[in-house]
Amino acid sequence: MIKNKQVLIDAVNSDFLKNRSSINKGFASADFEGWVEYIVRDIKSNNILDICCGTGNQLVLYAKNKEFKSLSGVDMSTESLSLAQDRLTKVDNNIDPLLVNVEMDDIFSTKEFNNRKFDLISCFYGLYYSNDVEKLLDDLIEHLEDNGSILLVGPYGKNNSSFFSLLSKYFKLPELVYKSSCTFMEDDVLPFLSKKLSIETKFFINQIKYPNVDSVMNYWKSTTFYAREYEKNIRSDLEKHFLMHDNYIIEKHVMAIIATTYNK
Repeated sequence: MIKNKQVLIDAVNSDFLKNRSSINKGFASADFEGWVEYIVRDIKSNNILDICCGTGNQLVLYAKNKEFKSLSGVDMSTESLSLAQDRLTKVDNNIDPLLVNVEMDDIFSTKEFNNRKFDLISCFYGLYYSNDVEKLLDDLIEHLEDNGSILLVGPYGKNNSSFFSLLSKYFKLPELVYKSSCTFMEDDVLPFLSKKLSIETKFFINQIKYPNVDSVMNYWKSTTFYAREYEKNIRSDLEKHFLMHDNYIIEKHVMAIIATTYNK
């Protein structure tokens, strides 16, 4: 996918990441972390690599729930990696993760990962920022152990549809935003991996119930599709909505693709 520089900068902003995660978790009606724990519990994971690890949400989950020999994470934000390190230290002082500041398309050109193979390579909400998704996926496959798995999690389908409809009254969403939020997993990733590996898919729908106008606005301001010039318009529409409703619901539609190789 073609990168929009500002979208990418916003996507890796550690404050934005923490804010979105906190807001969505606080108002969620379903347990996303529990769903992920269920998915990964039976996946072989002696050596784990998490791509676009951000502030360490998945690394912390692995540290709490998986037995492993090595735990690695990569991200293009040094600030996010620092936060991830701090969080992992709080889980267990004996954890010694390898955290590397590198863009995802260059991971396997580094000395840390050039000759490494992994049982589990995961990427949550980040693969769509690659400049060459198919090449990156081929690289992931090349660096899998026999019986290893790639776990890719991201939005699909009607994700954010109610809020996107509201925003679309006033401006056109950037193409990258719509594609990454709604079509990328089904149209790009799934068909490509289905030709090369054994595929399993799982789906999750989570209603985020925002209790007031400010909570929705705070969420929007921490996204890659915030547009300051339309803030008054969106706030006005939300105020009208809350005159008749107790909350504003944004549904998160999530797909997990588990791609496994057998005796390559």
